[in-house]
Amino acid sequence: MLLSAAASATLLRCCSQAAKHASQHFPAKQHFLAASRLRLHCVKLQSTLPAQPQQLSSPIMPALEAEARKQFFVPLTTKVPSIECEKAFALLSDNEKQYVHHWTQASWAGGLITVLQTSPESPAIFVLLQNLFRHNTLAELEEIAKKKCGFSDDDWLAVKFYAAGVYHNMGNYVGFGDTKIVPEVAREQLHQLVLASGAHSKDTPLIEQLWAECGDRMYDLDNPRFRQLGLKPDGVTTYFSSNCDKKDAEIVKKFLVENEIDAYNSRVFKTVSEQGAVVYEIRHASSSTKGAVPVGKLKMNGEPVEFRGSKFVLTNGDYAPFMAEMASSLKEAVAVAANDTEKKMLENYIASFETGSLDSHKEGSRYWIRNKKPVVEGYIGFIETYRDPSGQRGEFEGFVAIVDKEKSARLNGLVDTAEHIISQLPWPTEYEKDKYLRPDFSELTVVAFASSGVPIGINIPNYDDIRQNEGFKNVSLGNIIAAALKSRPPQFISNEDHELLSKHESLVLEIQVALHELLGHGSGKLFEQQKDGSFNFDREAVKDFESGDVCSYYEVGESYDSVFGALASTYEECRAETVAIYLALLPDVLAVWGIQEKEADDIIFCIWLAMAVSGIKSMPYYIVEQEKWGQAHAQGRFAILRVMMEAELVTVTQTTGTDGKPDLLLKLDRTQIKTVGKDAIGNFLRRLQLYKSTANQEQAFEMMTEYTAFLPPQTEELLQWHAIAVARRIPKNLLVQPNTQLSNGTVSLKSYPASADGMIQSFQERYQKPELLEQALLKCAHQDAIHFTDIQGEVL
Repeated sequence: MLLSAAASATLLRCCSQAAKHASQHFPAKQHFLAASRLRLHCVKLQSTLPAQPQQLSSPIMPALEAEARKQFFVPLTTKVPSIECEKAFALLSDNEKQYVHHWTQASWAGGLITVLQTSPESPAIFVLLQNLFRHNTLAELEEIAKKKCGFSDDDWLAVKFYAAGVYHNMGNYVGFGDTKIVPEVAREQLHQLVLASGAHSKDTPLIEQLWAECGDRMYDLDNPRFRQLGLKPDGVTTYFSSNCDKKDAEIVKKFLVENEIDAYNSRVFKTVSEQGAVVYEIRHASSSTKGAVPVGKLKMNGEPVEFRGSKFVLTNGDYAPFMAEMASSLKEAVAVAANDTEKKMLENYIASFETGSLDSHKEGSRYWIRNKKPVVEGYIGFIETYRDPSGQRGEFEGFVAIVDKEKSARLNGLVDTAEHIISQLPWPTEYEKDKYLRPDFSELTVVAFASSGVPIGINIPNYDDIRQNEGFKNVSLGNIIAAALKSRPPQFISNEDHELLSKHESLVLEIQVALHELLGHGSGKLFEQQKDGSFNFDREAVKDFESGDVCSYYEVGESYDSVFGALASTYEECRAETVAIYLALLPDVLAVWGIQEKEADDIIFCIWLAMAVSGIKSMPYYIVEQEKWGQAHAQGRFAILRVMMEAELVTVTQTTGTDGKPDLLLKLDRTQIKTVGKDAIGNFLRRLQLYKSTANQEQAFEMMTEYTAFLPPQTEELLQWHAIAVARRIPKNLLVQPNTQLSNGTVSLKSYPASADGMIQSFQERYQKPELLEQALLKCAHQDAIHFTDIQGEVL
């Protein structure tokens, strides 16, 4: 039976009221399943509502007013630090410097794939900015802007900060939060500047073509879909063609699971014939379109495969020019690699980039794990799944860094005790890996990191079959942490707490990152069925410790990402963060950093306080109109805050700031951390691990909904907090990175000023053959354009 929109809406309201009743009348610790399952049904019901006609301006979400548009600008107060690596680079041998250089070239060539992955208009915006700054100096452009186009000082700054934002994020949507970036200067003024620029004089047809392709979409916030990334109708993505919605994503996922195919290096393009026949193309990234490369049970040969009433074809050749550039640079790196393990690692990456074989990339990752304690560290490929709306496809990421041996020694001290520490996590031993796989753990000084954002720590590879059975590596990015700590003003805590946190902040962040990466992402077992029908756990003896039932498990062809889907990144980041604060209570952990008993309580308090405050700081990443979160780490941190509040360990009150504007004050009861806090976080962590181990996505979704949705009876209060957090949001740093330059066999490092000017200059000098790469970028975008039209025929 198909309900009308009005009837469905009425039923939704009834479900919501019932959920509210359950939350108010069940005992506090028992209402969870009753209330959250009702809410889950609300969410599922919402997905069955009749589709409404697409409109450029939604009647529910009208065109944004000036004040609301500000959240999409790059604030002129944004910090733009420059990462420091000169001292570490100077200590390298000539061969090592060349190795770094070739990795840098490969990473930044691949970074242009991120531009293509961000939005359909990102390539045109990127090329337009590159041309704008190539044919005039910044001083010349400023004079043109002010004398010919009526720019104020702030207008000119806004152009530079917009460009810096696009460069840092490798596209016009932020890497942390997935919301759009728009210029703060008026569209007409920016257009005037483009027309008056040297770029327009140099190549009028190209510049006018670029403006035609991106001028309107660069500014469009009136269409709600364009404000954030996501599947139709909620947002924009290039991981799927624009005619795909959640139902399409689900059938594609089932096809991939059925045929044992990982989606990391692929995209999905759906075509529908006039007769209504649906074909899904699963296109894999490679420089070549030849051959019939094996993928799961099938081959990338373009031949149609029938599945549940639709046809699927598997192809390769996506991002071909950039895959070729990466392969070429990595071949140069092979010649100066330090050992055979590095050479085999690189050769497998090259094979993957040339053919599209993910198996080759996995093999390269195995050699990467075996390459213990290198001088230079790097990883490259389609890695993190945060930005794929279905949580399975990897965003491109390439980095190269220099190992800090002195600081790495301390981190490896944590590795030495890790097996003992993991045994103290609050879940049964059967839920932990059968064998501790000792990883390499290094502190790195980053030279280049090409992606939509730069993390402060990483645990990779992300392939479950390798992580569970063969191992992984952990890295802490020391100079990125140092840049992140610069100029952090106090927020949402008392002056006394801020003074204490500031005193220990660097150490607190180092401990938190180490525990998050090594023992958070590195712990826990997935219960899996093997291809021969056996299981990697004792199905008779191991029980679901919450219900006492026989455990569910991951079936053949399933992975954590495929089962948990869009929830996967949020859930895993939440689990890793929770592990970090739980284990920070252990004296054995603090002893690794030489923390004495007399200061241990202060350090523990600061670790827990920093996590609680991060929950408040995460609130701007909640998209109120869509009632969903736009960033995985943010949602996970907010869940932890809510757990602390539920235990009455943390209180948050509305107050008035010293500026006379609404503010929030968070207080953490330090006397209860080791008792009430440990119990509450421990119980939450047990459930996090239980649902992950047993492939129980539904229970996981219910729990995360309970802790992170703005649900009655707290809805109004949370919305008020959200408004305050948005108003007081401190913009994330934009990082200026250096370049390496090879001349007559000698590699040098060039650093740039810590400013928007420095960011622009660094990108002007980043590529050895920029015009050719920009032509390739536009060619790829134009070839894909047919797949990014909405139902009105408008090119997205």
